Amino acid sequence: MVPVNGGPNMAVRAIEEVEQEADPVVPFTHPAAVRPQDVPSSEPPPPPSRPVKIVKQVDFPTAEVLAVLTLMLKVLSTRVILALAGAGAFILAFMAIQSNSMQGIAMAAVYAVTVFAPCIYLALRREA
Repeated sequence: MVPVNGGPNMAVRAIEEVEQEADPVVPFTHPAAVRPQDVPSSEPPPPPSRPVKIVKQVDFPTAEVLAVLTLMLKVLSTRVILALAGAGAFILAFMAIQSNSMQGIAMAAVYAVTVFAPCIYLALRREA
């Protein structure tokens, strides 16, 4: 068989021409510049940084706590003074009864009126 209009070679040639026009060949070029990470550094790497410690600021209610502690101190000190005065009045009255003298009983009564009664009044007034 004789090829008509160039035959099969003509088709191959036309395909090669179309492929050359569609995909031009890009020549390989060597990179002109070298990236800094590719070059080994003469300096030692910096030490790793420490993680940042997060510090929480807590607003402590100092005024309120101080007020509560002051009130507790007043109440407790009043009760301690009252307990000591009561113990003193009891011991003094017990000693006055043991001595069988009017002078001892009078001193226990004066102590109760001048020391123990004001402590009771102070304790009642502070708690109210």
